[in-house]
Amino acid sequence: MRHANISTTMNVYGGAFMKAKRKANTSVVQRLLPQLVDAVVERVPDVAVVDYHDGVAVAGCDLLSPGYEGSVVAQVFTEPGQVKDQIRWGLDIGGPQRLAACDTVVELILVGDMDWAIVRAILKMAAERWSAVLADEVSGFKVPIEDEI
Repeated sequence: MRHANISTTMNVYGGAFMKAKRKANTSVVQRLLPQLVDAVVERVPDVAVVDYHDGVAVAGCDLLSPGYEGSVVAQVFTEPGQVKDQIRWGLDIGGPQRLAACDTVVELILVGDMDWAIVRAILKMAAERWSAVLADEVSGFKVPIEDEI
């Protein structure tokens, strides 16, 4: 499984379309990223978290491991328009119908020589805690989570 971008759609919290609820989406995304980072650090103790950033309904960071020149850029989105676009993409490539109920997207951008243990930690955490629907551009919805990644 070698590619530049893994998109993972997760069913976590409700998407809000009203402007008044957008602030709540920002709050949700700011809670989800730390959950993801904590799970990675628990499974890959030497990982460094850098370049943390957040905005309206999006938060992200770079995850680095010693001995690797690349990184995993993790971004969590709850903005309804972005989530709908990802769901549409997933359904268009044959994803399961339960995608339609998803309301959060975690995008992983794999940069250079990065540590696959970080990717495995994120995928396992998402599958265990968030009832995730995992997908990527190469494997579609048959993303392997085992140690061979």
